[in-house]
Amino acid sequence: MEEFIRFETRLVLTLYRATNTDLIPEWEVVDSGPGIFRLDPAQSYGVRLKSISPAELRAFLAETSRPELWKMINLSENRNLNDQAIGQLARLTALEHLNLSAVDLTGESLSFLPNLRNLRTLDLSYCNRLSARYLGVILKCRALIRLNLLGCSRLTNRDVKALQRNGLTIQY
Repeated sequence: MEEFIRFETRLVLTLYRATNTDLIPEWEVVDSGPGIFRLDPAQSYGVRLKSISPAELRAFLAETSRPELWKMINLSENRNLNDQAIGQLARLTALEHLNLSAVDLTGESLSFLPNLRNLRTLDLSYCNRLSARYLGVILKCRALIRLNLLGCSRLTNRDVKALQRNGLTIQY
């Protein structure tokens, strides 16, 4: 068995652990930061970062020596984050659950999503600047089973219908 992995952060965050191995697991709060954490590589972890800047997102990614540990990241309501900042998430290739709700996105940065081969849930709800022009990339996310587009005021029923496929549940 591999030893625990040390993760140290200066950022305010909430650390989660998956409580089951379902396709869409339940997450329990394990701890909060800043701090030093010992992570079991046999577990699935997630993180919630609130009110962060693009520089702080860069800092979190720099602090992450083992990006494959992160299965879930919740950046919802981080209105200071934009397309350029979100594009940095491409480094977290093991992500399965990504919440970008109410982030200031047009969608231009979402081109990295197909590289997240295990991405199962994507929450883009209330991304009011989200443009249909960039949504085609979602069709390439073959593992995606849940997509939330509630409150995306620039999208039409036609835009959403173009994303429909077997096995994908879309909230709109």
